Amino acid sequence: MILLGKGLVNMKDINRETKRVFKIFFAWNEKKEQDWLESMSYKGWHLERVGFMNYLFEKGSPKGYVYRFDFKITFKDDQDDYLAIFEDLGWEFIDRFSSWYYFRIDPEKQKGKSLEIYSDNPSLIKKYQRLLIFLLVVTGPMIYFSIPKFIERSIISYGTSIGILYILLTVFSVIIEGLVIFAIIRFLIKITRLRRQGKE
Repeated sequence: MILLGKGLVNMKDINRETKRVFKIFFAWNEKKEQDWLESMSYKGWHLERVGFMNYLFEKGSPKGYVYRFDFKITFKDDQDDYLAIFEDLGWEFIDRFSSWYYFRIDPEKQKGKSLEIYSDNPSLIKKYQRLLIFLLVVTGPMIYFSIPKFIERSIISYGTSIGILYILLTVFSVIIEGLVIFAIIRFLIKITRLRRQGKE
């Protein structure tokens, strides 16, 4: 530790090399995002923080970490218990973005063990069902209240600067809702496929 300015700074923090990468993945691109994070680990860049469309990596030795995500709405009281379950199974908790939890595991230490958070279809189905309910609860009111109101205000204020603002808000809302509806369809398809696999 060294004294710098008004506080103590850890020498490890000064010497470490980090980089921030801006990248967009949608909820249905889960596998693509996992593969990308794993490819970064092979290059020696290991995930440290997750934000909105950005990832913070720390430089280290190349390693074949396996990354997996879980969607779970947790409260402060039960979050520790939730994370302890994964820790007991060998998963390292990296970070949380909204209700998405990012975990990784070193496959070399898991010889003969599963490299999946959910190794059975019913558990995966429950995960996607939680996500579907979240999407419907969050975006349902927006479809019912916000978009019609923006359209109405756009018509009333047409030709004014405020009218242009409402038109832009309407377009933005429609795009967001379109993406959400597409996500809901994709997850419904995933759930249907998983259920069919369970019956085979």
